[in-house]
Amino acid sequence: FCINHRHHLLLCSVCSIRKPIMKSIILALCLFCLGATYYVSPTGSSGNTGLVPASPWPIDYAMLHISASNTVVALPGTYSNQVIIRKSYTTLISPTKWLAKIYAPVGLNASDISVWPAPIDHVTIDGFEVGYSGQSAIQIYGSNVTVRNCWIHDSGQGHNVNNGSAVLTVTPQYNTLVERC
Repeated sequence: FCINHRHHLLLCSVCSIRKPIMKSIILALCLFCLGATYYVSPTGSSGNTGLVPASPWPIDYAMLHISASNTVVALPGTYSNQVIIRKSYTTLISPTKWLAKIYAPVGLNASDISVWPAPIDHVTIDGFEVGYSGQSAIQIYGSNVTVRNCWIHDSGQGHNVNNGSAVLTVTPQYNTLVERC
């Protein structure tokens, strides 16, 4: 458009500067929307990168250091930590159903997995075995939270979602989906 109009040559030089800047901004926004993927394991180290399965972080370290829109992939094993999801648009997934087990330490009297503090939203928890907590196995304080493919058992208090020992507590938020648990 500017090349055809001689009186817009100054505008053309401005356009040529703005185009790379706009492309950079759009790329940054796209990367934010896609988010990064981090790997965790019970034997992970905070000195690792967390970016590949061979160099995983501990799960509690990951939950403190991820950004919104990130995915955390839990490698098989037993995680003896309370997991607190603090960022919106987070996906916490065990790719091999129920081989990642999350049990809060005995005597902690806390939930195994918490979506906290409010308002955290658009969180997905998928594929975990969760149990043996002093309180609810999964406690949700956010909105638009999905819990799927989880085996929830042998926990303290809350509202049963499946059988006598499966416990999930949801505060009065909205759009919480529990499926195939």
